[in-house]
Amino acid sequence: MFYDIISTLNPELLIYDGFQPWAASHASSLNIPSVHLITTGAVTMSHFLHLFHVDEIKCDEFRFLPIHCHDNHEMRKFVEMCSSANEEEVIDIGVLCFRSLHLSKSFILINTCIEIEDKYIKYLSLLTKKEVIPIGPLIRETMDDDEHEEIIEWLQKKEESSCVLASFGSEYYMSNKEIEEIARGLELSNVNFIWSLKFPTGVNTSKEEAMPRGYLERMKHKGLVVKGWVPQAKILSNKRICGFLSHCGWNSVLESLASGVPIIALPIHLDQPINARLMEEIGVGVEVVKGENGEIKGEELAKALRKVVMVGKKSGEALETSMNSKAKELSERIKLRGDKVIDGAVDKLLQLCKGKN
Repeated sequence: MFYDIISTLNPELLIYDGFQPWAASHASSLNIPSVHLITTGAVTMSHFLHLFHVDEIKCDEFRFLPIHCHDNHEMRKFVEMCSSANEEEVIDIGVLCFRSLHLSKSFILINTCIEIEDKYIKYLSLLTKKEVIPIGPLIRETMDDDEHEEIIEWLQKKEESSCVLASFGSEYYMSNKEIEEIARGLELSNVNFIWSLKFPTGVNTSKEEAMPRGYLERMKHKGLVVKGWVPQAKILSNKRICGFLSHCGWNSVLESLASGVPIIALPIHLDQPINARLMEEIGVGVEVVKGENGEIKGEELAKALRKVVMVGKKSGEALETSMNSKAKELSERIKLRGDKVIDGAVDKLLQLCKGKN
């Protein structure tokens, strides 16, 4: 079907990602130039290529970032999942991914930026033997949203740099025990917070039922618990926000750093543990220490929050930490660069289109 679609449309150019690794082959057979857009970080893609032992890569070890699978529950689960798969299937996945990158015409695009991953972008270019062009952070523009106006109104009543946003993506739902420990950690930390609490489709649990008994009343002046989606990028760009308690999905990482907000990392699966380690490495995040089996502990969460949000003992005001300063500096560097890199990428894409004609 895909072949029929592009043969009918005959586009000047095709941009595809890792979820359509077969797209480049179809485009090539029709003489349509195609470019791979990597939607994860460069460190994740580099590590992925090593994990699957792709023969084309002649390098014995993963460089730079220490990925300690033995002391991280989420990384252990990911490696065990890969190890339990049929060996031929694992190799096929790795080869398919590498071939997809190899078929990208002349260069590869990636949703990251040199301010965050300069050495990993260069390393990925070395591995793939192609120019890797960072075009990120690609972030959806914030829009006025009357539906969530009460959240912004609540936030506006707080002091600058005094609040944390807690949100864990849309693909994982916390267990009752995890919700209880996160609630306890937020309370112990004494920070102001907005918490986006999500449930699976069809589950009609209210936030009152999900929270520990008396929690919402007890925390009514410190925290706002919202059931469902919140305008994350808009909240992160607000000056009252000084930390992001996040699962460390790549898009969430980019939104946070573009807004100059450090990350309290609570990774769950896939690339998230690697992203969390990257945030620690560049000094704009701290990972919450979990139990041996990946269990969340309220005390450890509170410790991590206090490293990012330093609360004054007398007045309860939030004081700026080194992580806040580094995150703001990183954001300013991204803004100063502007659209130069994207403009350069567009020029290269236009050249590919001209080459087709």
